[in-house]
Amino acid sequence: MEMQAFLHKRRDEIHTTQQEIKHLSEGLQSLHEEKNRSLTDIMVQVLLKQGQVEVYTTELTPDYTDCVHLHRTVVEDLNRTIRTQGDQKIASMVEYKDFRKGIIRQQWEHRMLTMQIEDFNNKARDAQMLRLSEEQQEYLNKTDHGSRVSHQVKFWKKL
Repeated sequence: MEMQAFLHKRRDEIHTTQQEIKHLSEGLQSLHEEKNRSLTDIMVQVLLKQGQVEVYTTELTPDYTDCVHLHRTVVEDLNRTIRTQGDQKIASMVEYKDFRKGIIRQQWEHRMLTMQIEDFNNKARDAQMLRLSEEQQEYLNKTDHGSRVSHQVKFWKKL
């Protein structure tokens, strides 16, 4: 019986020691995890010039949970790309505007020429419909108008 008690006591010691080892192993594992998390997730205060921070503020405090730190050249390259694409867009819009202006100008010239043709046709019709006296027809048919005028002046001087 004494042997049984001794064996039971030793088994309890082994069980207690195993529990203690397990507990210490878990503690060591959690310390390793905490150490790794502390090494990789360090809080760093970064001072930036005004205008270089783009953070949405909720109420009075800014929310830094979704923030990403980018190198200045990345942002400058992106801005340069945006500017060149904007310049290209403006150039194409100006080209479209000039093209559209040319079309409108040609339409206006077409309407103007159509109206001039109509006006000339009206004038030609009026000229054809004009009734002339014999004296007017004789005056228009003569090629030497200067001698006719001098003849008329002489006629009036005699009177």
